[in-house]
Amino acid sequence: MADAVAEADIYVAYGRHQHALDTLEAASAAEPSNASGLLKMLDIYVSLDRIDEATGLLALIEGTGDKVALASAKSRLDSHQTSLSGDDAARELASLDDAEPAVEAL
Repeated sequence: MADAVAEADIYVAYGRHQHALDTLEAASAAEPSNASGLLKMLDIYVSLDRIDEATGLLALIEGTGDKVALASAKSRLDSHQTSLSGDDAARELASLDDAEPAVEAL
């Protein structure tokens, strides 16, 4: 599995995300009890904002029985959701800056 994860890292570096996902999917099918490939897939999905697919991996990760990997996966998804919330707040503040100033009453 370590080779597949390293190979996926190279594909990601060259922007070949789908090839990386295909490689990890095949490796995970060959070693279903190893969560490292699934975690890497989750990271790729999150980086592509494909959150539904990332969330769908939680059941597979849980199925490996690796509680540490499951906690890590949940943490990564939570971190992404938190950063999105922060991005939304930043966009909201930026839109307020662009709004016309309020007219003050004399």
